[in-house]
Amino acid sequence: MSWVTVRQFRWTTRTGADDYPRVEEVHPLSGRKRLPVNVAEVVHVNAVAPAGSARVRFDTRLDELRLLANYLGVRPGRPVTLRQDGFRASSPHVRRFVSESFGLGMLTAAVQAAYEWNDGDPADFSALPMTLAASSAKRGVRPDLLFQAPGLLLAGEARGRSGKPPGSTRLPRERLDRLLPWAHVHRHPLVMTWAYLDGDGVVVDFFAPADGVEWLSGAIGVPDPAAALRLPRAEQVALREVDPAPAQQELFPRPRPDQLSPLSLFEVGTGALGAVEEQLFDTAPPAPVTLAGRTARGRWAPVDPVTGARGSVLLAVLDEPLPPAEAAEVARRWPRAAAGGGAAGGLGDDVEDGADDRFAAGDLSVTVHGRTVVALTPTRDGQPWDVLAD
Repeated sequence: MSWVTVRQFRWTTRTGADDYPRVEEVHPLSGRKRLPVNVAEVVHVNAVAPAGSARVRFDTRLDELRLLANYLGVRPGRPVTLRQDGFRASSPHVRRFVSESFGLGMLTAAVQAAYEWNDGDPADFSALPMTLAASSAKRGVRPDLLFQAPGLLLAGEARGRSGKPPGSTRLPRERLDRLLPWAHVHRHPLVMTWAYLDGDGVVVDFFAPADGVEWLSGAIGVPDPAAALRLPRAEQVALREVDPAPAQQELFPRPRPDQLSPLSLFEVGTGALGAVEEQLFDTAPPAPVTLAGRTARGRWAPVDPVTGARGSVLLAVLDEPLPPAEAAEVARRWPRAAAGGGAAGGLGDDVEDGADDRFAAGDLSVTVHGRTVVALTPTRDGQPWDVLAD
């Protein structure tokens, strides 16, 4: 498994003239942390992101994933880097796509580590579909992702930039000022990451509020188990009501504008995720093997679309979802089998501690969420389905 460097920041708020929260101060926490990263997780978030009002097509989405993977330098036990020469030679819109796509994936990786969702069932998440824009509150900017775990709903904002991180937090602070009114109206706790890609490595700045998520006071991946952020009781949270009339022009049903609770938004986002998986399945070619005992559709593609170098990336969709515990077990089993029983990774190691062989891993990065399987292998080409053999 590769790794990135994480810096933690906390913000405090004040009430603005419009009675909505604004950032008062941003405080850096001391030290940097080394965060192991499963690159397949970074890619997976982009695999299932909604495509606005359009339907998602498998071939188009797979091309986007290989474009992202093509610019990343990933070696087991080493930092994730940016392939600088090729990236700088690309057009500005390609550079923006790669930076923002990587940033979206790093938000998920950081949240999973910070809230210890790596070692148990994977966290549910949902990209907010564009159809929510018309019915969400018109205050502030909507965040990118919603995360759900027992007793917790969390909103997350992702930014991605190429180059080294600046010495100032001015831009993240300005972004938070635009996000906090939305989080306040929708009663959503909020975190934010800014990922900076460079040829020497990746630095991820993780921003969290000074109150409300106390278990982030320690190292990344070492929360305080005594602290918890609880949802209101279920009967106190208004769930979305769906209009009985079918909305044939919309891929995702819109919630009623006056029902903006956390569970309401997450319900709609989860429906969007399910619709994306179904569209990918419908447009993908049949797979020649079963995956985890399920019928699958999908294929491998070379990471480099020109030379076929740097291995292959897989996007596959199962005919029915795996339960979270089974998905987590499968995602652990396949890399171990490919590596012949390789070592597991660790969390929260100080950067200053030097290299650590716990980050050694096999020739396979894989993740499984619901119906979606994403895998990367840096050396195999063609259609290496054998690395996912049951």
